[in-house]
Amino acid sequence: MLNRNNNNNNNEDVIVTVNNEDLDNMERIIVTNEINNNMSALDDSSRVSCGNCTTNDSSRVSCGNCTICLNEIIINDKIIKLSCNHIYHEECIITYLGNYSNKCPICRTEIGRPKYNID
Repeated sequence: MLNRNNNNNNNEDVIVTVNNEDLDNMERIIVTNEINNNMSALDDSSRVSCGNCTTNDSSRVSCGNCTICLNEIIINDKIIKLSCNHIYHEECIITYLGNYSNKCPICRTEIGRPKYNID
């Protein structure tokens, strides 16, 4: 008969998140209402069009929805555009990458250096 030890005290969950230094160094962007032909950056490097923005009939600028909170990304929102080109509200993605995963929520591309958290 097999003798199984059901004591799982040595089995711990490891959550892999993004290194704190990499989180701090992510480029923060403020969405502006300056729309030009190719949605390129404005003179002030911290205020840019994200590249995903569109305008509707009432000239409201929208960059789609943040897939973490599901709210629309609009003018003056602070966003982060990941290396995979997906965009999120700054607060949403910093919380997600710092607490839950080191991967983009949409395409699962690894973002930054890993930090191993043992629960």
